[in-house]
Amino acid sequence: MGAILLVVRALLLELKDAEGVATNLTNRPTPDLELPAAVHATALVAGGGSFMLDAKLAPLAEEPTFSIDTSVEHVALPALNDLLKAYANVDAESGTFSAYAELAAQEGSFEGYVKPLLKDIQVAKWRKSEGFGRRLWEGIVQLAAKVLENPDKERVATRIPLRGRSTSRSRTLGPRSAGCSKTRSSRR
Repeated sequence: MGAILLVVRALLLELKDAEGVATNLTNRPTPDLELPAAVHATALVAGGGSFMLDAKLAPLAEEPTFSIDTSVEHVALPALNDLLKAYANVDAESGTFSAYAELAAQEGSFEGYVKPLLKDIQVAKWRKSEGFGRRLWEGIVQLAAKVLENPDKERVATRIPLRGRSTSRSRTLGPRSAGCSKTRSSRR
């Protein structure tokens, strides 16, 4: 149990009550298993949400070899207002955010997706102190959310594919993982 702070540009995401289990991390080859090691982690996220990570990996593989499933679910959008202000210049009054991702790597290539979901989005009400441009932008964002909303499920979602090649040939886990940071987003 503990707390972990993740900082990504304008986003400060606090994970509380973090728990994790890593199994079969070994320095001996296991030729009968392609992905012999496993990691499972969970935590609570500020804004009432939850975090989950399931990963299987081959720490001794020549190339990065892993399979990762992760999710952040049911985070109250107002808890993400710093991020929303930095990237979209809006304030959320209500709604929830969830994101799901899968990523797999093998033989120097990786592929996966990130799927963010927004539900019941309500942009903050206009304030007289805000300029016309700001009020207009928030109105456009609210309208776009309504237009893009799936009427059957009342949520806004997209799927962002990730594909690329690892650039690192190092045999240590740290630099190999860092080699996966060069991604190319493409549409299928």
